[in-house]
Amino acid sequence: MVSLLWCAEVFYRTDRTIRGLGEVKGWIESGARNGRSNQKAHISIRSAFELRRFSSARQSAGLDLRDALGNRLFSSVAPPFAPLSSSNQQCKLHSQQFLKRLAQFDLWALQMYDASAKLPSGMLSGNVNQYGDFDECLKVESPDGAVAGQYCLSYLEIKLAHKDDPKLNKLHSLLHSHSFFKSDIDDPGHRVPRSSSINWGVCAPASCSAQDIQDEIWRILDTYLSDTGVKYRVKVDPEMCTTRQRINHLPTSFFVVGGLFLAYIGMCMLAALFEHMTPPSFQKSTAAEYFISFSLKKNFNKLFSTSVSADDISSVHGIRALNALMLILCHKSMAMFYNPYLIGKPWTAIIRAASLYTDPFIMLSGLLTSYVFFKQFEKNKSISVPKEISSRLLR
Repeated sequence: MVSLLWCAEVFYRTDRTIRGLGEVKGWIESGARNGRSNQKAHISIRSAFELRRFSSARQSAGLDLRDALGNRLFSSVAPPFAPLSSSNQQCKLHSQQFLKRLAQFDLWALQMYDASAKLPSGMLSGNVNQYGDFDECLKVESPDGAVAGQYCLSYLEIKLAHKDDPKLNKLHSLLHSHSFFKSDIDDPGHRVPRSSSINWGVCAPASCSAQDIQDEIWRILDTYLSDTGVKYRVKVDPEMCTTRQRINHLPTSFFVVGGLFLAYIGMCMLAALFEHMTPPSFQKSTAAEYFISFSLKKNFNKLFSTSVSADDISSVHGIRALNALMLILCHKSMAMFYNPYLIGKPWTAIIRAASLYTDPFIMLSGLLTSYVFFKQFEKNKSISVPKEISSRLLR
């Protein structure tokens, strides 16, 4: 009896219930064949029922544990995002299926839930932009292939209706990193980050449209903020929603732009080959000069030339080099400021002051343009404005 109970406990712990029942059945049959007493056979049968009871209790305990975790995690701590109020029946059906499988702890549903953004720490330091997990969302797919993941980046704009409370004003300013870059969600897209709006990534079924996701986010915000005196707006651009199928199909613009770049590189190489193989006398025609202007060899020599012309203003080169270096650092660091909490760091003031490095370039450009115009006027006694404009456009 002790041995049978010990075996039952092992089977219970290692999730091998069916195999255990088969072995117990074998022991009963073996005992009957060997002429054991009915009492031992009865004990073996009772042990088999004990084993089955242990297994049922364990399964029930597992379900209770999942229900408890699901109720606490998915209903109160971090509710899942699912457009259940969508008028799109397929989107609504897939959202219901997602929630059902999430309650059963299916892996693909957990991944969809995990890929959406959650409330972060450090929000009063400006850490409000949360992008979720793009790659994890696009990998989501139900076993039957009916539900697939779609990643959408939404834009949220939250403002105070009444600004007479200094504490709320302070909190709002901290959330948006003092709104260093001001804009709203209707402004055209730009590489400069928007501290006045919040970027929030969500993972939803691919059958849902951008409008479905926008309406659901609006409904959630309305539930929590409708009577708080906080104004809010939501925008989900269809261009900011991505599925795995969409990534696998590159847009036409990719091939057009790629073709233009390849054509330009090919022209530069052909021009360099033409300059190298043709005699100088053949390169004096106007068409040849325009073609050779794309030559890699000619432009490389000009770029790294240390010769100085007689009318060169050498004093501007140092200022231009310093400003060019700082502008490169500023542009390369611009992506970091999509995480607004970096704006509050003192060292970022050097990079954030892009206007300080842009203004000197505008001043130097006006200085050099005026200098060239005066030289042409002294030489030709006139300035061709259309020619100068076309020259600037071509450059």
